[in-house]
Amino acid sequence: VVRCVRPHMNCFHRDQEPRPQFEFLSVKFLEQEHLMFRKPLVMMYTPFSEHAHKGKPMKVSTMTPEFTGEHLPEPVKCSVQMTEYLEKHALVIVFRDQAEPREDKMFRGAATMELTGRVEPYDEERTHDLDVLCLGRKVGVVRVVYKVTNYGYTPPPGGAPGRVPEECLMDEKIEQGDQCDEKDDCVRVGDVVIVQSEDGLMLDVGVDAMKKEMDASHVSWATNLTLRSREGKGKGTVVTGSDIFQLVSIDGRACLDLSSSSLAREVPLQQKPFTRTQRLRIVSTKAHGEPLLFGDEFRLHTEDGRGCLDVGLACVMREIPASSTGPSTNLRMTVL
Repeated sequence: VVRCVRPHMNCFHRDQEPRPQFEFLSVKFLEQEHLMFRKPLVMMYTPFSEHAHKGKPMKVSTMTPEFTGEHLPEPVKCSVQMTEYLEKHALVIVFRDQAEPREDKMFRGAATMELTGRVEPYDEERTHDLDVLCLGRKVGVVRVVYKVTNYGYTPPPGGAPGRVPEECLMDEKIEQGDQCDEKDDCVRVGDVVIVQSEDGLMLDVGVDAMKKEMDASHVSWATNLTLRSREGKGKGTVVTGSDIFQLVSIDGRACLDLSSSSLAREVPLQQKPFTRTQRLRIVSTKAHGEPLLFGDEFRLHTEDGRGCLDVGLACVMREIPASSTGPSTNLRMTVL
């Protein structure tokens, strides 16, 4: 049963050696237009290693720091040998200013490196330029130089011992008919949208509907969201203005209800112009312009990057369990 849930939980993979590791040679800002770094620090997060990886802070004031040597994190060692599994994920590079006394002021932006096609072949030096985002907008570009080392190990034919058969993996494949072409009316990462319910209400993340407007820098189980199709579409694309879905917290604990059962006030669906807190941008670790799929993790920020949707008690009057049904939890998303 465990082997069918997630490959990295497999008892065989847990003890396999050697495992691939990411060795970073340089992380350098090519441009940056946000704030001055006084004590820059770089951290890296992945879903396939045991903890966050942190370098030593630099003692230099600059707009474009370059991290090398001891200022880079230790090599990121993967939890499994399976390249196919690693390429399903991304590596998040976070930049902070350790000179700030408050934790919430340290954040200076983050860059996401998708790993599809970026693991093999091993021991080759690679260079990628990545956008740095902060509070929903691009603030710079960073160049990452790294290599993936596998210590000369080559998995045997058919994969490493304990490999999970493809037909047993829980991840659903996108059917050919569900793929999103440029001409399709699908919702994409970076799109500005409005969210409405079947009973004529619309989402407003400001104080017109919520107890308070949550700052976009806040990250929690209630701000990281996913979509569940009400029409059994599995992991297909989300079509603007037509697909009906439930908006659920990433841990499956709560869902968005646009009625007064959950919110401080109901906001009826109106015609343009929509307000700042009704025009919401889709933010994700996926590349800008990639189609949003049912099951993807994402966030909803205000178009200006100041606020975000939070389905927890910090903003709503009452949390609605994800098992709830009703017209005010059946939602549509329309691209503006």
